[in-house]
Amino acid sequence: MKKIILMCLSLALAVSVLSACNTGKQAEDGGDTTGGTQTEVSYKDGSYKAEADSFDEHGWKPVITIEVKDGKISSVDYDEVNEAGASKETDEEYNKNMKDKVGLGPAEAIPQLEKDLVEKQDVNAVDTVTGATGTTNNFKTMANKALEEAKN
Repeated sequence: MKKIILMCLSLALAVSVLSACNTGKQAEDGGDTTGGTQTEVSYKDGSYKAEADSFDEHGWKPVITIEVKDGKISSVDYDEVNEAGASKETDEEYNKNMKDKVGLGPAEAIPQLEKDLVEKQDVNAVDTVTGATGTTNNFKTMANKALEEAKN
């Protein structure tokens, strides 16, 4: 009986230590130690733009414009354009080919990313769109770049 009680106490101690370590990790990451979400960042109102320095190996360049109102991201306009200025999001042939290959195209992925950023107010919390990992990564890079000067 003493062995069972000792094992239960040891298990309870191990669980409490692991729980405390997890709470400390959340605090290090800037998370809320009460188990809630991270503290929201406040931005300066305005319009913030960013674009890649060059076109990628497929001839596309990501561009983004983020509008901030009352300290929060109010709208996001992201796209990837080619040298002629044509939009990847509205390119019907590109969208059809991508949809056939991976199940969705930029016309579906991009609005999802934009909406997610407005809802979550945190670039790092934006979910990766399955089938559009490259677009998601470009979106996050450009959003971070645009929001750098918007941070208070």
